[in-house]
Order: sequence, then structure tokens, then C-alpha cells
Amino acid sequence: MSSDKPMDDSVRKISREQIEQVLAEMRQREMARAVGRPIPGVNAFSVPVFDQSGSLALVITAIGPEGTFDVDWESAIAVKLRHCATEVSERLEFSSRPHAAA
Repeated sequence: MSSDKPMDDSVRKISREQIEQVLAEMRQREMARAVGRPIPGVNAFSVPVFDQSGSLALVITAIGPEGTFDVDWESAIAVKLRHCATEVSERLEFSSRPHAAA
């Protein structure tokens, strides 16, 4: 189902520099955060899950309303989500330790 409503300019106009900043923050924190964007009033965290080869297997996301969803990087939601992703990655036999050269 498509909408004839044009996309909000705040979603469309993102500079390359802004994208690079977001990617750098995601890599540093090992998770992504959405605070009221692209959906006003809705916040989210997403964390990657890796498989045995180190490839991205899936992403786990927690979403909630602005008034009750704590977006602090060290909030209970963020900590539990990172822990969950780590456990699932370990079950998929992912190891963050570098492999020794054969």
C-alpha cells in the first residue's frame, strides 16, 4: 500500500557527514539508537547478532514510546539488549576474539 503523502524533509535531508557520524557512533557503541526519528514520539535501539563466520545474522530491536523508553546508552533497555545479542551470537558460535593464523 503506497501513500501519496510526501516524505518529511527531516527524513530526506541527511548529509553524508551526518551518515558518517551515525555509523561511527554505531561502531563505537556496537548498537544503533533512534530518538524520535524517523517516527516522532518513538524511540528504539538495535543491536547486531553475528554468526560463526562473523557475518551479520540478524538484528534485535527494542522499540517504545518516547515517554517511557529510556534512550540513555547505558539504560536498562540498552544493557539488556546488548546482553541478549551477545548471548545469541555466542549460541551461533561467534567469537569476537581474533582467530589465530594457521
